[in-house]
Amino acid sequence: MQLNSRCRSLLVAAIYCAFAFSGRGDSGGEVVRNTRFNFTLRLPVGLHSVDMSSLNIHANPTSDEFLVMTARQGNQPFGIVTLAERLNVGRPPMSNAEDFLRKLQNTWRSGQTGPVVVGKTHGTSPEGFTFDELDYRLPGGEFDAAVVTRVGDYLLASRCNAKTEADLKAMTESIKAMRKMNGGD
Repeated sequence: MQLNSRCRSLLVAAIYCAFAFSGRGDSGGEVVRNTRFNFTLRLPVGLHSVDMSSLNIHANPTSDEFLVMTARQGNQPFGIVTLAERLNVGRPPMSNAEDFLRKLQNTWRSGQTGPVVVGKTHGTSPEGFTFDELDYRLPGGEFDAAVVTRVGDYLLASRCNAKTEADLKAMTESIKAMRKMNGGD
């Protein structure tokens, strides 16, 4: 399995994914609701959801991998992309978040031109979601992170990229504050 082609096919699935957004919340950030995976999350102030049907991507989504949401920071090339990856399918199959992060790192070039890992954390939110986070820097100074959690038979993998470390932290914290939907959400 090559992650680059996998990510490309996941982005292609953006056109076919359905999720709903509601307006601004109390803190000013947009609230994202996903009924398929039964979660809500509040985007950091300054990020807005992107209509995935507006993306110029041409491919067929599968039930094993697809784009869940995208958010962008103003008109800048920074934001969040979240994809769903079914567990225990593909070659080789992924069985947990560690597998996903290891495969991500295996796609990087070694040496001075590749990403540099600056932190790795594992934790559980008050809502019961377990998150694995890998923070890294790209050449040129861009701040990046991959945040992965399991929901049912899927891994939800979010890639965040930001111009500043503070913006990256706001993005990763919003993902890790994801809440389970219930009747009042």
